[in-house]
This record gives sequence, structure tokens and C-alpha cells, in this order.
Amino acid sequence: MTGTTDQAPYGHSKNAFRALLLVQGLSVFAHNQLRFWLLTFVAFGNVSFLGLSGETVIGLSTIVMVFPLLFASVPAGRMADRWDKSSIIRRVKFGQLLLFAVSAQALWWDNFLLLLVCLALCGLENALFGPARYSILPELVQPAALVSANASMKATLITSILGGMIMGSLLGQTEAGKTWVALLGIAAAAVAWTASHALPKLQARAPSISLSIFEILLDFRRGMRTVLSVPGAKAPIFGANWFWFQGAITTTLLPVYVQQSMGLPPSSVAVLLTVTSLGAVAGAALVKAVDWQNTKEKAPFLTLLVISGPSLWIWYLGTGVRSESFPLVLSALFVISAGTGFFVVPVTTLVQLLSPEAERSRLIGVSQTLSGIALVASGLVITSLAAIGLRAVDILTLNAMTTAIVGAFTLRKSVTWLNVHLDALQSTINIRRL
Repeated sequence: MTGTTDQAPYGHSKNAFRALLLVQGLSVFAHNQLRFWLLTFVAFGNVSFLGLSGETVIGLSTIVMVFPLLFASVPAGRMADRWDKSSIIRRVKFGQLLLFAVSAQALWWDNFLLLLVCLALCGLENALFGPARYSILPELVQPAALVSANASMKATLITSILGGMIMGSLLGQTEAGKTWVALLGIAAAAVAWTASHALPKLQARAPSISLSIFEILLDFRRGMRTVLSVPGAKAPIFGANWFWFQGAITTTLLPVYVQQSMGLPPSSVAVLLTVTSLGAVAGAALVKAVDWQNTKEKAPFLTLLVISGPSLWIWYLGTGVRSESFPLVLSALFVISAGTGFFVVPVTTLVQLLSPEAERSRLIGVSQTLSGIALVASGLVITSLAAIGLRAVDILTLNAMTTAIVGAFTLRKSVTWLNVHLDALQSTINIRRL
């Protein structure tokens, strides 16, 4: 029996997917507004503790949030395969609620050491949430809607990051800011936990797998071996992680670019970050309107053109102090970001489809670990290129040009496999319904 347009093939309504979007959005918002409150407060308040400079505190805040991705993602994937993904999400979100209650105390006590611990736990919560969040998607939506669902997930993610960044930055400049950050964090976590109860109970995909430390330690090697052996998997895995690598470089260097090349006040950085984020959202949203069967040859070429052209324009504008060129820089950044948001959705979807049902969460955990490595690598690349004399505008341009090539290549490799797997999954579901 064929389901209605509001029903997914496994009998779950669209409300479940909307609940997942809400859970993700509120969680990401809470994390980022807390972190950017700290960054802004430290940067503008000349705060120092334990003898550490403000710059060191800012660097530590990044490290402590990224580090859990490196060691917790794979175990989180094994747990999401072992148990019901919905129950895992609910438990993780309850833990987040407790975490933000503690972070509120840290804010009210001005305890920056405890606040850094809370940020580390935010990173851990994100690592535990990630594999369940993405591996549950194929069980909630119809195959024909999977690309669109991933586009909505990516757009919600980027919008929530942006909202958290802006809110945290604004509140970091006010005396009552820490109180509002504390209350907003608790409220967002509470609503996210409540929304997680709208997710349906799902069948565990691998209920008999072991959770021993030995097996968990072997998972990354097994996962990489599986990924490398699955036809068509290498390109989308690489493309999905490159998205985070290039994004980290861009957001890190934009303040330096403004200072070195544009001669503009620090407040303009928020405008650049906003436009960059909105561009990525627009690119992800555009994916929903694309017929991948008929555009598989054109999409890679357009991705290459859309990202590379404006990146050269930014390099040209950044060769001197041209504050009057700011609107042109904004336009170029918007187009570049739209190109990156466009290519990452299909490759992320293909990573989900290529993963066997019983191993999907573990393989997504492996991919998430690689994302953590990519974020760490972005800092090393910036440091290395700056050491040999490259300016911020040079690194930004090199990053964008390389992203244009990577995006076009991975998209070209992925689109054909994407259509094949979506058709196969729909056929399997049709057989189950008979």
C-alpha cells in the first residue's frame, strides 16, 4: 500500500523529520552562542585567567570543542547501530540540558575554567549526536526526499551556527549578556529535549554488536577499510570533509582579511560572516530545485565556475585598501558560499546511501572523525601558509580555488552513484510494500 505525501516509507510522518530539524537547530544554536559569548567577552574585555592570554583562551575554546570529534565519533556510531537511534538522541539531549544548567552556573560565577570544561562537553555532546542524527535520516524520509532532507538539515545547521554566533557576539558586549546566554542555553536545550520525544521508536540495526573497548578501537580501521572498498564512496567522503576544512579556513581568516585588505572596522566581520552563512544556506536550498537526472553533467561545471570566478575577484579587490569595494566583496563571498553549500548536500546524501544499514552509524562516525581531523588540519594549513609569507587574501583565494576543483570533482563522481542508489532504495521499499 502506497503511503501519502505526509508518510515516509517506514510509516513515520513528516513531523518526525521536522522534530529532528528543531533538535539539531536548537542544539547548534546553544553551543555557538555560548562559545561566541566567551570569544567576544575575552577579546573585548581583556580577560585573562590562570595566567593565560585572551588569544590562548580563544584558541583553547576551539580545541576543546573539536577534540571530542576525534575520539568520540566512532564509539557514538557503534552505539547508534547497537540501540534505537531515537532513544540515543533523547538521552543525549537530556544530557545537554544538564550541561547547560552547569554552564549557567559557570557564567554566573565567572568561572572560566568550568566554562571551558562545559565547552569540551558541548563538543562531546555534538560528537555523540552526529552519527545518530545523520544515520536516522534514511529511516525517516522517503528516498525521493532524501536529498531535499539533507539540504534542509544543512541549511538549518548553517543558519543555527550563524544565529548562535551573532547572538553570542552581541551578548558578549553587554553587562547582562552572560545572564541571557545562560537562560537562552537552558531554554534551547529544554525545547530540544522536548522535541526529541517526537522521534519514533526505531528498530536497532545491529543489536548484537559488542560495545567492548577493543571492538571500538578497531572500528575506525574497519570503517576506513569499508569506505575504501565501497564503489563510489571515496569522492563523497572527501568532499563532505573538505566542506568543513574550507569553511574553517574562511571563517578564521575573514577578520584578518578585513584588517589587512579592506581597512574596515571590526563590526564588518559580522556582516561578512552573515553573508557567507546565508550564501551556503541559499546553495543548500537550491539543491531542492535540481533534477539530478538531467543536470548531472552541468552541475560540476557550474560549481567550478561559481566558486572560482568570484574567488579571483576577491583576490583582486584585496590587493589594496579598497573599503569602497566592500559591497563587491560581500557579493563575491555570497556566490562562493552558495557554491560550497550546493555541492556538499549531494555528497553528504551519498555517504548515507553507500553505508550498509547495519553499519551506517559507524561509518558516519568515521566520517565525523575525519571532519574533526579536517578542522584541526585547517589551522595547521593557515599557520604553514602564513609562515611562508602568504597574506590572508592569498590564502582565502587559494582555498576557494581549490574548493572549486574539489567541489566539481566530487560532485561529478557522486551524482551518478546518487541516482543509482536512490533508485535501488526506492525499488527495495516498493518490494517491501507488496
